[in-house]
Formats: sequence, C-alpha cells, structure tokens
Amino acid sequence: MQFKMKILQPGTAFRRAASDVRRRHPLPHLQETAIPDAQIRYLKRQLDDAMASKMTAQSIRPYARRLSRNQRIGLMTCFEHTDNPEMRRLIAALICDRPSWLLTTHAWQTAQRLFPDPLMFNVLHWMIGKLNPNQGELPAALSRDLVALISLSPKPEDYLANLNDRLNERIAAAEATDPENAAPESDHVLDEFMERYRLNPKSELVTAVLGEFFWTCKPQWLEINQKLLFSVIHRLNPVRGGMLVGRIIQARGLPTRARQVLLNKVASNFPVSGERHPIWQSVRPDLAQNFLRQYYSGIISRQCAVVLEKRDLLLGLVDNILDAMAITPEVMALRFDGFILLDNINYPERILYYTYPSARSLLMRGYDELDLANPPFPVPTLSELRRNSQPTEIVKLLFIPEELALTTRFLRQSLGHPGDMGRPTVQGWLKI
Repeated sequence: MQFKMKILQPGTAFRRAASDVRRRHPLPHLQETAIPDAQIRYLKRQLDDAMASKMTAQSIRPYARRLSRNQRIGLMTCFEHTDNPEMRRLIAALICDRPSWLLTTHAWQTAQRLFPDPLMFNVLHWMIGKLNPNQGELPAALSRDLVALISLSPKPEDYLANLNDRLNERIAAAEATDPENAAPESDHVLDEFMERYRLNPKSELVTAVLGEFFWTCKPQWLEINQKLLFSVIHRLNPVRGGMLVGRIIQARGLPTRARQVLLNKVASNFPVSGERHPIWQSVRPDLAQNFLRQYYSGIISRQCAVVLEKRDLLLGLVDNILDAMAITPEVMALRFDGFILLDNINYPERILYYTYPSARSLLMRGYDELDLANPPFPVPTLSELRRNSQPTEIVKLLFIPEELALTTRFLRQSLGHPGDMGRPTVQGWLKI
C-alpha cells in the first residue's frame, strides 16, 4: 500500500499558529489598525455629527457611555488622523470620560506616534491619576515602570528627558559589568528597555530617544545595535540623520573589522555611488570626504588583492576618484575627471581605460555596459599605441613589470590634464 504524505516545510505549522495568535490578540500598537475600516468610518461620521451638534460637557457623558469597546479603541485612530483641534479635544474628552487600563494602553501607543504633540500625553497623565495602579494586576500591555513614568509629568519634553535618563542608567549598569567594552550580552539591553516601557520602535518618541542615545553613547553600542541604529537614522530629519552618519564615520575604538562593517552599512543604506543619497548634504563635508576615501579604498583593496602594485597605485589616486562602485562581484568601476577605469577581477594584471567620449560612443553603438569591462573587441596596450602613434582613447593598462612605469606615468598625466566634462548618457551603473 502506498501512502501520499503532504510534508510541510519546516516551521510552517508554527508560523501559521503564530499568525493566528497575532490576528486574535494584536499588539497594542497594531490593535487600532486591526479594527475594520468600516467601523472606523462609521465612528468618524458619528464624531462629525457630534461636532455639528455643538456637544456640551454635559452631553458628552451619555454619548461616551454608548460607545462600544472597539469604538473606544477606534477613538485613537480618529484622533491620530485628524488635524482639527476641536475634534481632537472632543475625542480627548470622550476618552477621559471612561478612563481604563485598556484606553491607557492605546493612548500610550498613540502618544508615542504623535510625539511631541502634547494633548494625548495630557490625557495619559490624567487617566493614570484617576486609575489606581496599586490595586490588582496591571494588564500585560502596561508595566509599573511605564505607569510610574506617565505619573511624573504631562509634558512630552519631560517624557523624552525621563526616558533618556532611565536609558542612560541602564546603559551605565551594563557597562559596569565590563568597564573596557560593552558586555557580550549587551545586545539585549535596548530590547529590554523597549519592553519595560512598552515602546513602539517605529514611533516618533522612540526615534527621539534613540537619536539622543546614539549621538552620545560609546562606539560599541553603535556596533551592537546596528539594525536599530540605521532604522532610527532613516526616520530622523535629514539634519539629525546626517549628524548621526557623521558620528559613525568618526567612531573610534572599534576593532577594524567591526568598523568596516559599520562603514559598509552606511554605504548600503545611504549610497554614495551614482545618485547620492540626500542625507550626504547634511554630513559635514570633511567627514563625508573621509568616508569616501575609506569606502573607495575598501573597494580597491578587495578588488586588487592579487596584484599589489595595481592596488597601491590606485590607492594613491583615491583622492582623485569622483565615483567608485563594485558593479558585480567581479567588476569594479572608477570614475575620474575625464576618464573611467574598469577592472575585471579575472584579469588581475590589467585595467581598462576609457575617455568619456569613447565610452559614450561604444554605448551608443549598442554595446552592453558590462561589455566595456570585458570587451569583445581588441583593445591595444600603451606600448602598442605609442608604437603606432594612435590616440589614447581606449587603452589596456598593464601591471606587469615591463609596463608598470609606463602605466603609472600615463595615469598621473591623465589626472593632470582635465578631460571632457560631459558624461555619456547611460541607463545603468556607468554614471559617467
């Protein structure tokens, strides 16, 4: 007898179960969006009608008592999605009429997202004053540390300052276990802090808190929390984000490999090759230039690890590079003023030189961009061109002993004579 078995991929059953749990019990910062859109639209119409009827303080209470549990949660969504001050004050009054731990949970998530808007922080502080945190257990979506924080002040700027103080205390405690470096288990410190205060990692409040932290922390914390670090930089305004990128570039005291990993992350998150990321406009010019030098040097060193003479010559020209990129794992492009160099790692003793006009002409004739790195047509060496008195538009530069001095002299002369500043129009990587 033959049996046909349906075999699930590893982890499929768990993922299905986890998905079902998340659907039935959404996290606080997701539960507002879990309410059906139709219910939110209906609630908005009700609120519009209430606004039109000039609802008074006396009429708010019976109206608030008619709202269902989902509608009370949905008030947070309506609050977040209106810019009308009167509507926001009405919603705040409805929330405050029936304070509960459930509404406190969702008000905290809403306040985090809307930071530094003060109204929801005031609502939070008022509700905690009416509720008694000392009686019974708090819901899992809150913590006593969070309730104590909310009790301190209704001002958004105080929340930011108090959270920063508590985070610094936690960091100091972690560093005390290893005075020289962050402790090995320190990658959990920020996660534990976020959990303790029920912080939404994508909220404006957390962005402000972590932006301050990453600006002042020891370099080890930048390395340990790379994912969170770059997530914060992307959410900060360009000026603050540019300052943090500059902080990473200046980071000292990290092992060479760890520092290089951070710099590579900067390059992948905020490209410098081709169309530069706008954040570079906010990075201090000397730091941006320092980063480019390190980034370009890294590309050259990886590409030219076999022939050291080629590596050293190109590293000596790094300050003249206008753009560099590893196009594929095998091909590197370097753009200078008036010409480009293309290197194929499979041919370590050569590099191909193209003036802008020659590259433009080949692309317009239908050659693929990568064809220029491994040309299907003959390319003369410098010696061959000199013997035949031909112009040096396309050249195969060799790094063998008998050609090295000629190649070195040619490249230095090319840099000393600015070339055609017009760049060929291309669709892909060849930004020349």
